[in-house]
Amino acid sequence: MNRQDAALYLPLVQALAEGKTLQYRPVGEDIGSYKYPHGKWTDVKDDDVYIFRAPPNRLRVKPEPVVIEKWSKLYANGDVGLAHASKASALERIQTSVIGLVHITITDGVPHAEILPLTL
Repeated sequence: MNRQDAALYLPLVQALAEGKTLQYRPVGEDIGSYKYPHGKWTDVKDDDVYIFRAPPNRLRVKPEPVVIEKWSKLYANGDVGLAHASKASALERIQTSVIGLVHITITDGVPHAEILPLTL
């Protein structure tokens, strides 16, 4: 290991000490019919003592999940209105034809929708 490698490993060791999860990317693997040229990121087990034998460019701190949240009005005819950034914004200027709200969350690209009935 040289100084440059040590500088690249340092944030990984610090993250591990803080209880964060590290991920490893193998050189290449086949997943179904698609070949990942650099492999798919996988979580490192806590007891994997050999992980720092891998080059630093094959390791990373597991990113925090990205969550997007939107709110929309649900109309009696089944239409869904424009997306709003907050529930309060979606509740502004409620019309009698609005029967509920649609709460939409997208976590790491996976959508989930929940319909909340509106009681005025």
